[in-house]
Amino acid sequence: MAVVMLLSLPLAENVTGAEITSWSDAPLAAFLIPLIGLMMAPIYPVINSVMLSALPNEQHASMTGLIVVFSALGGTTGSIVTGFIFDAVGGQQAFYLSLFPISALVVTLFFFRRASSSLTAKGA
Repeated sequence: MAVVMLLSLPLAENVTGAEITSWSDAPLAAFLIPLIGLMMAPIYPVINSVMLSALPNEQHASMTGLIVVFSALGGTTGSIVTGFIFDAVGGQQAFYLSLFPISALVVTLFFFRRASSSLTAKGA
């Protein structure tokens, strides 16, 4: 995700404010940035699956409820924060600042994998 972000942002620097009337008029960055979502999409279900697998069956419903609530809160809060950052520092810098949560996700996934591996080893 970070590599795509670092590749696409320099491509977006020299984009003019010209009207885009067809797909061919859009800058290459407009096609690269959505790839970040495609790369991030498989992570979320895997994390949820690992969490639910570590819990007893009677706790699955309550954990699923927590997952839904905090997903909605995180998505909404993230959108609001991103909007404020865009307003404060501009779009280019706001996208570069998104590298911090991407890095935090990588670090968190490292520790999550480590914890889930130790739980699997204890249960085996």
